[in-house]
Amino acid sequence: MNSTYSPSISEERVKNRRSDAFLCPICHNILWKPQQCSKCQQPICENCIATCLRHNPGVCPMCRLPYQEQRCMPQFYNFLCELQIECCNRSSGCNQILFYEQLEQHETQECGYEIKECRGCKEKVIKQELIKHEKGCEFIKKTCRNCRMIYGQKQKHELLD
Repeated sequence: MNSTYSPSISEERVKNRRSDAFLCPICHNILWKPQQCSKCQQPICENCIATCLRHNPGVCPMCRLPYQEQRCMPQFYNFLCELQIECCNRSSGCNQILFYEQLEQHETQECGYEIKECRGCKEKVIKQELIKHEKGCEFIKKTCRNCRMIYGQKQKHELLD
């Protein structure tokens, strides 16, 4: 799994939310990989607490006491795992609704509706159309294996013709 993945899960994406207890007090989105302070036991997103501790090392952003990380109770994770969340690429056409623990893999590896940028023209295209788009993109450059000349993929090169 991608350790830098940190979705912004707004409340609107959650289809079966039952409580505000799942909201991060820092980013106000659904908690992602929550950790908590051993003193105040306030769950905070993994990336949110890391950012806070970079700016104010060793101090809990909630209780202002020395921060000592503690894992959230298993029951809390169980509740998070029951959440059903829309894919972040819904606006591009993905209708998947996934459980919390499936979200990262789907959004980082499986979803064909993620917006990607063409290496040639820089146009934004959904991932499942990118290969087809780049095969026809006149701005994609190729290098001749024989003479090392760089040419546009739609151009003709005499050593290949």
